[in-house]
Amino acid sequence: MENKAVMDKFKNKNYFVPCEICSDASSIIQGMLQAMGLSDPTLLVLDNFETPWNTNGDQMAVQNLIEWICDQELVSVVLTMRATDGPGSCRWYKLGGHSGLPTLDLEPARQAFMLISNSQSENIES
Repeated sequence: MENKAVMDKFKNKNYFVPCEICSDASSIIQGMLQAMGLSDPTLLVLDNFETPWNTNGDQMAVQNLIEWICDQELVSVVLTMRATDGPGSCRWYKLGGHSGLPTLDLEPARQAFMLISNSQSENIES
């Protein structure tokens, strides 16, 4: 890391994480975020967060990570997910009032699906 060519290429954007203090993936990620530090306000957008939240075998690790990120003073988080409540104990502000965004009626939902899926037919084989 102290090689001149490395220092010239990466300037002040190089980070050292001692992994002997990291016992799992969550602690490695936290170590990386701490090592990088945050000196400027940062916007983090996490889209479709239900995927890691619902399919991860270790939901507690995901919860710990999102709570740690939300505790950082210089980080603003925008999180989208299909759920009634946001993950962890963070205070989330919902769009569309206190109940979140309303569900679409059948016809607008069908139109949105057809547009996103590029489907020309509604025939769905069961």
